[in-house]
Amino acid sequence: MDFELKKEELNTLKCVPLAPAEQSVNLELNLPDYCSDIKRILKCFVSPSVNSLRRQENTVTASGEIVIRLVYVNSEEKIDCFEHKTELSKTAELKDIPESAVISCDCETEYINCRAASRRRISLDGSVCVIFKAHCFGKTEVITQIESSGVQTLQSEEELACITAAGEKCFDMSETASLSQEAEPIGKIIRSQSFAKLESAKAVSGKLLIKGELVTEVVYCADSAEMKPQLFRHTMPISQIVEIPNLSEDDDCLVRLSVRALNLQPRSDSSGSNRLLEIAAKVCAFVKGTAVKSVKMVTDCYSTCFALKADYSYIEVFKKAHTFDVDSSFKKTAELSGRNVASIVDAQCLKASCTVAANGEKLELRVSILAGLIFVDSDSSFQYAEKDVELTIEENLHKRLQKILCEPYITVEKIEATPLGGEKIQFTLNLKGKFNVFSCEQRRVCMAVGEDENAQSPQRCALIICYPKKGEKLWNIAKHYGSTCKAIADENGISGDEIDEDKMIMIPCV
Repeated sequence: MDFELKKEELNTLKCVPLAPAEQSVNLELNLPDYCSDIKRILKCFVSPSVNSLRRQENTVTASGEIVIRLVYVNSEEKIDCFEHKTELSKTAELKDIPESAVISCDCETEYINCRAASRRRISLDGSVCVIFKAHCFGKTEVITQIESSGVQTLQSEEELACITAAGEKCFDMSETASLSQEAEPIGKIIRSQSFAKLESAKAVSGKLLIKGELVTEVVYCADSAEMKPQLFRHTMPISQIVEIPNLSEDDDCLVRLSVRALNLQPRSDSSGSNRLLEIAAKVCAFVKGTAVKSVKMVTDCYSTCFALKADYSYIEVFKKAHTFDVDSSFKKTAELSGRNVASIVDAQCLKASCTVAANGEKLELRVSILAGLIFVDSDSSFQYAEKDVELTIEENLHKRLQKILCEPYITVEKIEATPLGGEKIQFTLNLKGKFNVFSCEQRRVCMAVGEDENAQSPQRCALIICYPKKGEKLWNIAKHYGSTCKAIADENGISGDEIDEDKMIMIPCV
């Protein structure tokens, strides 16, 4: 028996985390001559960054640098700092990862212990980690229609979210920024941070036009006798065209911009003062396109003419459930136990992470932020503290989700801290992030059909009478007796796909 099967592919994209690659940081460093003696260490910041990802057969190598920045109080009770750079290079195996996969990475500091071996020497013991991810494309082929004499099919038509394209493209940005006339010249950089803001993204036939801003924030010691900390913030426009094969203008495109590497170099202007800052950054755009398709899937089948053999399997299907589009300011009160705060010198986000969980008919975006603070206490002494800030953002769905799939992210665009008296402070946080949440559901579908040559042919009777109960499905009755839903409905004047009351019906032979 010949069967003509019509099929459709459902595309998916699965994020596969690879084994983290750790690199130890064990160093003994001497302060250069231009740095004053260490009286008290405030904080040692260790910031790993990746300048390039190189894939070779079954491995991927991340190359970059680790910036070590020591912030301390000198013998004159002023903030001073010292910077040192060392190489970063880690390789991960791509076992069972297809060539079509999109490889990306993030960096973080696992831990760092820093102590002053002397007034001019520090000892470091720590570890940084490169976290590789592989976004792998997957395809599931489902039968949408079976064309063969006498074959009856039960179909489920659903609006499913399918991946159309995905890719990551990196681009370099550089600019020389000038300080304002009121600002003091740059002495030493205490800390730096950069993030990319997406304003718009337009897809046109395999290309994506991205517009936004690259914001760089620098806190430095002024090049003056007071060495007073100064804040400098600079914005660079982003206008890039990135190629993403298979991307269509009708796709729902989500773009995540991240800064993979940042390099800063103070320069002198015509007056000889360090009033210029060279900014060089590597920005990466991870793009994912999705489209909602109406898909008919054959969930059951039988034949009125012969014994049919069908193979069934459970597959996962995805539906777009919600889009988190966060662009808001939040306030959170915290307490520094045993630390009285007179004024805040600097507040920064050291780490931000988030998760999404389904809670009844709500979705909860749980944001965790580690904030670092340099402040002046009630004794007019510089101090450093870290504080965890937790936020929960709820969205009503008006339905329950059993299982969800998403890759959430949040960018902390601004963080400020205000003393409230005593040990209390108030954080003001500007958060931004946009990502989709998909519901993940199981469906039993027909994967293959054929004639069962070992089975007996259906028995034919001139008249069959049966007594179904209210609520019985017409499909189940027709399949059991080898008839069709239409024939039974026409014979008995039934509308709908189930029996409306307990009664006798006649099953016609087809």
